[in-house]
Amino acid sequence: MTVLEKPVLVAAKPVAKPKRRWHRIAIPFGVVLALIVATLVLHALNEPEVDDPDFLSPVSSAALGSATLADRLIERGVHVERQTRTSDALLSAYQGDATLLIPAPALMHRDYLRMLRSMPPSTRVVLVEPDNGVLTRSDAPIEQVDRRWATAVVPPGGCVVTGLTQAGPAAVRHSAYAAFDDGRYCYEQGVVAVRWQLTELIAVGSADPFRNDRLDENDNLGFALGLLGQQAKLVWLDVHQTEPGPKVDPNASPGSDGVPPSLAPGGGGTGDGTGEGSGDGQGSGSGSGTGQTEQGSGEASGQPEEDSASPPDPPTLFDALPPWFWATLAGLALLVVLLAVAAARRLGPPVAEPLPFRVRGAETVLGRARLYQRAGAMLSGAQTMRRTVGPQIAVAVGLPPTAEAEAVATAIAARHGGDPADYLAVLADDLPKKDAELVALAARLDALLALVTAPPQGENRG
Repeated sequence: MTVLEKPVLVAAKPVAKPKRRWHRIAIPFGVVLALIVATLVLHALNEPEVDDPDFLSPVSSAALGSATLADRLIERGVHVERQTRTSDALLSAYQGDATLLIPAPALMHRDYLRMLRSMPPSTRVVLVEPDNGVLTRSDAPIEQVDRRWATAVVPPGGCVVTGLTQAGPAAVRHSAYAAFDDGRYCYEQGVVAVRWQLTELIAVGSADPFRNDRLDENDNLGFALGLLGQQAKLVWLDVHQTEPGPKVDPNASPGSDGVPPSLAPGGGGTGDGTGEGSGDGQGSGSGSGTGQTEQGSGEASGQPEEDSASPPDPPTLFDALPPWFWATLAGLALLVVLLAVAAARRLGPPVAEPLPFRVRGAETVLGRARLYQRAGAMLSGAQTMRRTVGPQIAVAVGLPPTAEAEAVATAIAARHGGDPADYLAVLADDLPKKDAELVALAARLDALLALVTAPPQGENRG
C-alpha cells in the first residue's frame, strides 16, 4: 500500500463536527422569506384590476366580464342599461324604480359619490367591494372592517335584504363591512344594506358573484340575480378610468322638477340651459323592454357640465400597491445591503499571502479522507484507491498504466492463476456501501498489489 492509501483507511475513525455557522440558519430563513414575498407579489398581480376594460363589463365575455349575468337578467325581464359616463348613470338612476350597479366605485369622483345619497327611495345603489377610501370620500355610513387574503364562501345567515332571502352560499366575503347606524347584515358581514338618507345603499364584499368564470360556483348566480333583479331597470355603470367631477355643488338638494340640480341640464354649469344636445349613443336608456341599452360617451340630453380644468390625479404605482408591499420591499433592500456589508469585510482585490507553515502530504490526504467520511462518499474513496493502485498493478503485469480493468484481471490470472472475475471485482466491480466494506476493499487491493509485485519463487535475491 502506498502512502496515499493508508490515510484513507484511517478515515473510518469518528470525527467531531465543527460548529455550525450563521449562514446555515440565515439561508433557510432567506429562502422562506423569498417564497413569501414571491407569493405576495404573485397574489397582488393576480388580483383583478378595476381599470381593466373587461372588469365586470356587461358586454365582455372574458373571465372578468359579466356578459353572462347581463344575459340572465335580460331573460328575467330586467332592462339592462349600460352607461359609460357616471353623470349619465346617475341621471338615469334618479328617475326611480331602478338598481344602480357600480362595479368600480374607486374610480368615481368624490362629488359623484356624494350624489348617491340623493337617489329616490325606489332606487337601490350597489357598490362592489368599496374600500374605506371610497366610503370616506362619499360620507357613506359604512366602513370596511376586515379584508381577507382570498374570497370566502359563506352562508347568507338569515339575510333579510330584499332579493337575497332565498339565496344560498356565495363567494362574497373578501371584505367585511359595518354600518354606523342600523344596518342589515348578510353573509357574515360580506353584505351590508343601509338607508343613506332616502337611498338604499348596499355594499358587497367581493366581485366574484358577478364574474363570468365564477357565476356557476356555489349560488353566486342566485345571489347576483336576487340582488340586481328587484327593479325593472338595471343601470350598469361600465367605467374603467377616473373621470372629472361636476362643477356644481354635490350637496344641493333635489329640484322641484324631480332632477337634482347637480344633474339637471345646464344646472350650475356654463351650458345654455336648454338641455338639448346630440349624442352618439345607442338607444334612449328609458325603454321598458327587456333589451340591453348602451349609452354613448358623447354629449347627450341632460348631461352635466364637467370641470375639465382640474381632473383628479390618476393613481400612481405607489397607490396601486398596498403599503405592506412597499414595507416588505424596503426590508428586503435593507437585508441585501446588510448581507453585502457582511460579505465585504475586506475591501479591495484578493491578496496572495504565503502559508504560515508547510502541511505534510499525509495530513492533506487524511483531511480529504475525513471529508469523504463526513459526506458518506464511499464510492469516491474507492475510486481514489483504485486510481492509485490500478496503474501500479497494470505496470507490474506488463501492461500500460491506462489499461482497462478487464485486461489487467486477465493478465493477472494468466500469470498467477485464479479466476479473472475475482481480480476484476477488486479492480472495478465491487462497490462498497459501508466503512467496513471500504476497509476490506483497501486490504484486497493491498494484497493484490503485493501479489503482482512479489519476485518469483527461487529467484536469487543476493
